[in-house]
Amino acid sequence: MKKLFGLIGMIFLFLLFPVQGAESVNIYLEIPPLQQLTLDTLSVSLGSIQPQDLDLGYLEKLNATSVTVKSNADWILYLRTDEANLGTAAGYTKPLEDFQWRISGGSYQSISQTNTLLKTGSAGAYPNAAQLDYKMLLNWNNPAGSYGLMVIFTLSSP
Repeated sequence: MKKLFGLIGMIFLFLLFPVQGAESVNIYLEIPPLQQLTLDTLSVSLGSIQPQDLDLGYLEKLNATSVTVKSNADWILYLRTDEANLGTAAGYTKPLEDFQWRISGGSYQSISQTNTLLKTGSAGAYPNAAQLDYKMLLNWNNPAGSYGLMVIFTLSSP
């Protein structure tokens, strides 16, 4: 019985003077600048060249590449090539400047080996896409052969 009264007394004390304690946990999340660049294609054929293309002086491919940017930070999109020229055939080297690009509806400009501004945007402004047109300058002095280049797109923050 003494043990029972002792146990009841201890329960009574715990009820009158409960042991209190609190702990906390700090929850956090760090979101770094995140960017995603997507191209709808990794290879573009400008098509078959016909005599009228040489007479016209170029072959054009409209909406050749769609470039999409997602970013939680302000961004800048550049394009360039590492190529020195478009290739060589029969002793002729086709100059790099003969390949031109534009955002659809804009003005064509020749590609270069240095980053050229393509487009800028603000954080969270999605979807943000650009359609690119390509043009290859041609003439009857271009010998038969394969010509081309690799276009490099670079996405960064200002």
